[in-house]
Amino acid sequence: MKVRVIKLGRIAYPEIKQLGDMFIKRSGPLARPIHIENVELKDDAQVEAALEKPATCHPVIALDEGGQQWTSQGLSNRLQQLFDDPAIKSVTFLIGAPHGLTPEQRRLAKFTWSLSQVTMTSDMAWLLLWEQIYRALNIQKGTGYHHV
Repeated sequence: MKVRVIKLGRIAYPEIKQLGDMFIKRSGPLARPIHIENVELKDDAQVEAALEKPATCHPVIALDEGGQQWTSQGLSNRLQQLFDDPAIKSVTFLIGAPHGLTPEQRRLAKFTWSLSQVTMTSDMAWLLLWEQIYRALNIQKGTGYHHV
C-alpha cells in the first residue's frame, strides 16, 4: 500500500516546506507497512501520467473547495477502510495549482474533499493535508496526538 500526495507546483515558502517535511517524516514510522510519498509536479499535463491505473485499485482523493468536509476522525476512518481493502494498492491525494483543479482532474477523483470553508493557498492546503494524514495515522494507532 502506498499513500501519495501529488501537488501541482513547487512549495513557495521554505518554512511551509520544512513543516510539511516534518509531518511526512513523522508519518513514516506510523504508516508502516504503508509507503508514504510526496510528489511535486510542474504542470497539469504531468498529472494523468502520474496517476496509476486502473483507478479502482488506485483511488484519487482530490482536494477542492466543492468537496465534502470530513472530520479528522472521518479521514482516519476513510483511510482505514482503504487500507483494509486488499484490492486497493495506493491512495493518492491531489492538490491543484494555485487556481485549483481542472475539470479533468476532478473527474479522475473517486472522492473530493474540502479541507475547510475558507480559501487557502495550495501550499497551505499541502501543509494542512500532511498534518491531517499524520493525525489520521495517530488516531489509528491510538497515540494520544489527537484529543478532543
